[in-house]
Amino acid sequence: MKFLRYLSCLTLFSALVFCFIFPKSLVSYSANDFQGFTLKEQHVGQATFLYYPKLDPTAHFHKKVTVGLIDSGVAKKTAGQLAGVKYFDATTQNDPFDTLGHGTKVASIIAAKDDQRLMLGIAPKATLYSYKVVDRAGLVKNAYLERALTQALKDQVDLLNLSLLPKHLTPKVKELLATYQRQGGLVFASAYTLKDPTTLSLFSKLKGVLLVGTYDQYFQPLGQNKAIAFYAPLTQIALTKEQQLVYVEGTSFGTAFVTGAAANYFALGKTRSEVLAMLQKFFSASALTKQQTFSSKFFAKHISSLEVLYTCLALATLFLFILLGLLSCFLHFKRQQSYWKLLVAEMLLLGLVAFLLLPTKM
Repeated sequence: MKFLRYLSCLTLFSALVFCFIFPKSLVSYSANDFQGFTLKEQHVGQATFLYYPKLDPTAHFHKKVTVGLIDSGVAKKTAGQLAGVKYFDATTQNDPFDTLGHGTKVASIIAAKDDQRLMLGIAPKATLYSYKVVDRAGLVKNAYLERALTQALKDQVDLLNLSLLPKHLTPKVKELLATYQRQGGLVFASAYTLKDPTTLSLFSKLKGVLLVGTYDQYFQPLGQNKAIAFYAPLTQIALTKEQQLVYVEGTSFGTAFVTGAAANYFALGKTRSEVLAMLQKFFSASALTKQQTFSSKFFAKHISSLEVLYTCLALATLFLFILLGLLSCFLHFKRQQSYWKLLVAEMLLLGLVAFLLLPTKM
C-alpha cells in the first residue's frame, strides 16, 4: 500500500517537473514571444502565432506594397484602422463602402495597422485598393469584375485578393487576369466553399491564379486537391464594419491570410520568386504534411471517441477519490490523517499539472 502511495506521488511530481522543463510543448504559443508592445492573441489571431517569427507583422518594413481587394468594399468607419485605403466602386452605384462586412474583414486580416488598439494585420504597412464588386442586392456581376480588373491594371497593384466565388467568368475577365499576371502581379483566389470543399471555384481553370484552401487545427487540409496552391488556417481574427473583433472561418479569410503573408514578404524587400518560395515553404500541402505528427493524426481520426473516454476517466477519477475518502473514515485515526494529507497533496499537484496542461487559447 505504501509503495502505491509513494508511486502516485512520484508520478505526479514527475509530471509537474516535465511541465516546467517542456512548457512550449504543453501550452499555447506565448503571447509574449512578440517584440515591441505585448501582443495578445486577439491582436493577431492564433493563425499568426503558428508562423511567428517566420511571419512577423511587427517587422521593420522598407518597401511599399499595394494590395487590390476585389470584394464588397471596406467600411468607412473601419478605414481608420488600416494604413491606407483607396476606393473604387465597380458597381457604379456611387457607394464604394462596405455594407455587408465581408470585404472589411478581409481587409483587416491583411492590413490592420499597428496602432496597438484592436488588431494587427499581417502586412500593416500595405496600401489597400478596394474595388467594390458587390451591389446592394448582393450580386457580383462580370461587368463589375471587368471594371475592377481594368482599374487594378491602371493602378498597377502588386497583389490581387479575390475572396469570392463567381458563378460565371466572361472571356474578358479571364483576359484581364491573364494580362495582370503577365505584368508581374500575383492573384490569390478562394478555392472552394466550406459547404463543398471538393468542388473547386472557376478560378481553378485559369492558369497562374493561386488557389487557397484551408486546414484544421490538426494540420489536415480540407478538400485537398492538386490544383490548390496553398492552405491557410481555417480560423482567423477579423474586424467587423462596426470595429468589433470576431472569429471568422472560410476560404475567403484563408485567402486573405496568404495574400497578407505575400504582402509582408514583399514589404521586406523580397523578390517575386523569393515570395513564392516562402509561401510554398509554409502554406503548401507538403508543408502541412511536415507539421503533422502521430498525435495530431490520431486526434484528428479519433477525437469523438477520445472525448467520451476523457469524460469516463474524469468520472472514474472522481469516484476513486470519493472511495478513498470513505475508506479512510473506517481506518485508524492516525492512518486516517495520513491518508487525508496524501489525498490533499495529490489533489494540489494534480490541479497544478492540469492548469499547466490547459491550453490558453480561449
